[in-house]
Amino acid sequence: MNPDSPAYNCPEAMRFKGMLNMNYLEWSINELIKRHEVMRTIFINDEGTPLQVVLNKRDFRLPVVDISNTLNNKKEKMLQELLSAEAATPFALDKEPPFTAKLFKLDDEEYVLFWNFHHIIADGWSSALVFTNEIAELYKARCEERQPVLQEISVQPIDYLYMQQQALSQDKINRQKTFWKTELEGAPSEVDLSLGRSSDISKCSNHGHRSYFNIPQDLYHALTNYALEHKTSTYNVLMTAFVSLAHILSRADDISIGTVIAGRKNTSIKHVMGNFANVVVVRAKLEQELTFEMLLEQVKNKVLKAIDNSDVSFEELVSTLRPNRDRNKNPLFNVFLSLFNGDGNALKLEGLTSEAIQVEPQEARFDLSIAMFEVNQSLEGYVEYKTDLFDDITIKRIMTYYQKILSTLVHQSELCIDDVQLVDEEEERLLCQNWNDWYTPFPRDICLHEMFEEQVSRVPEKNSHYF
Repeated sequence: MNPDSPAYNCPEAMRFKGMLNMNYLEWSINELIKRHEVMRTIFINDEGTPLQVVLNKRDFRLPVVDISNTLNNKKEKMLQELLSAEAATPFALDKEPPFTAKLFKLDDEEYVLFWNFHHIIADGWSSALVFTNEIAELYKARCEERQPVLQEISVQPIDYLYMQQQALSQDKINRQKTFWKTELEGAPSEVDLSLGRSSDISKCSNHGHRSYFNIPQDLYHALTNYALEHKTSTYNVLMTAFVSLAHILSRADDISIGTVIAGRKNTSIKHVMGNFANVVVVRAKLEQELTFEMLLEQVKNKVLKAIDNSDVSFEELVSTLRPNRDRNKNPLFNVFLSLFNGDGNALKLEGLTSEAIQVEPQEARFDLSIAMFEVNQSLEGYVEYKTDLFDDITIKRIMTYYQKILSTLVHQSELCIDDVQLVDEEEERLLCQNWNDWYTPFPRDICLHEMFEEQVSRVPEKNSHYF
């Protein structure tokens, strides 16, 4: 309920080229709002307790910002500044439903649609599938002057939550809480991947940035084939590689990584907007001589148990475990990994060409998180990180190491994790020769104490050493 933070904003933007009908687009958004209660929900503070209030009606007007008169060589820069400003605007959850959209007109046949959810009402499934698919169908139906064909919604999120609470026995909840207490007892909440960059993890700000990447096609195919051969999922292989990376870079043997469970096992909510996802912790312990195969088996079992015990919400889990709390950090982990099987942003409108635009967040939720999207036989994604801890060069190094670990895992899974060579010949030469070139001209006709005396005479006000 932090009213000043945009950390849980979920901004997206799409560029459309062609003859866009702005009235049809606004109508489509309003129809979506009518269908989904979360698009009409505000969250008030009732004597310290958050309370949902569903509004009966919300008339949404799509603002249009015309920048078509801006010089072409300055238009894109202005657009990015406007998108960044929109993405950084926090929602007043108690005053307005946490969804907004805005249309930017670049010329008569080029527009950019920006939209933003607060994570409290939308998970990745909602934003990437439900919102985009339904807006596309509503817009197309209006263009074709027909009724839209949409799945019937039989249950809204607040109703589903009540049904779920009724269906879960207290014994089951208690068993799951006991599992997590045992699983996370003594677990570390931080792992340092900063490669020696000097910064106090506990005191860094939430200012964030994203770095985008693509997994090479040959590595992706090797990865999926390996997963099939070992009767496991692509996700489990990616998580195993991430745990290995965290271990090698931090030298920690006990690793906690956050991840997300979709929470949509019930088909009645497949086409419903809402945040049904639940965050869980995957904890791995790495012993000496542990191979990739052995770690994969451990991770696979850990993920299965996390899914089986995911009925306890993350918020309830934190209340049960009572870890040390810091407003600027997650209480159970500081690194995160997710995989989404589908395009992260694929809104297509009838008669228009579309292209996704990367919208930079202003804050990062975790110290470092990797989000990957498996779509059209490819794997791509981004790393979101706190800029007090990492810079873009370091992140690119980390992702290079991650891909090397993935490649080693799928081609030499019998290898011990501690035997992996991450540094290639060029980087080894840079570290051992270029940066370690200590030779400097040294006078050989005077003694060391005489050199010290000369230095004192030259800069008497300087300190000789610190301790």
